[in-house]
Amino acid sequence: MGGNNSISPLVGQYGQVIIDECHHIPAPRFEIVLNEVRSKYVLGLTATPERQDGHQKIQFMLAGPIRHRVRGENKSEFEQLAIVNRLYQKPPPFSEQPRISEVYHWLMENARRNLRIVDDVAASIQAKRHPLVLTERREHAERLARMLTERGFHAVMLRGAMRVRERKIANEQLPEATVIVATGKYIGEGFDLPRLDTLFLALPISWKGSLVQYAGRIHRESAGKTRVTVYDYVDCALPMLEKMYQKRERGYRAMGYGIREKGDPGKLFP
Repeated sequence: MGGNNSISPLVGQYGQVIIDECHHIPAPRFEIVLNEVRSKYVLGLTATPERQDGHQKIQFMLAGPIRHRVRGENKSEFEQLAIVNRLYQKPPPFSEQPRISEVYHWLMENARRNLRIVDDVAASIQAKRHPLVLTERREHAERLARMLTERGFHAVMLRGAMRVRERKIANEQLPEATVIVATGKYIGEGFDLPRLDTLFLALPISWKGSLVQYAGRIHRESAGKTRVTVYDYVDCALPMLEKMYQKRERGYRAMGYGIREKGDPGKLFP
């Protein structure tokens, strides 16, 4: 595609088009290009055919219906466990329907909650695990990475808006890092570090597509890897966060995860 959105006539001359990560098809530029395709065969590949915005109908219109699914039970060589930590702490006086940005801010600023996550990460490192800590906010990633570094761990942070040199340095340090701290958007597609086996969801998500994509980062085959674990933190005092977890729970079960719950009502830290 040219700078003026012009499409090369070559696009209409291919007999087959293969689209990796085809859930991006509804994006305007993808759609413009595919509208010019005259191929007899169009093959789309994706782990997340459902879109959070509901626009998956566009990709089915342009690439056709789902013809085949690779079932999880056929490809997973790992024991899969989700450890669900139920946390209880009275939230600030939100409105009846708080915005997710307000809720994220409360969770990010919750020192005891952050300490709990860092303690769990530290314990996993001491148990010879290879953790990936994911959050939805850059500021939260910076805070958690700093807390882990202060404990003497080699933490590498990956986040959006990194300069080219920063990204290069971070990527060079990945093989030696004891823990990776990243934002979910950065770590989404294309990231591959097979030794990772433990995922910490430091902020809640609800969409199954994101959960599948994030969990996929620890599902890569690696020598000696027999078990993958997700640590989930559910702030039960806020109903909207409990509902978000219920969606994640269905996602875990769909991926074949066993679920172990920890936490007693009335206690922030069991």
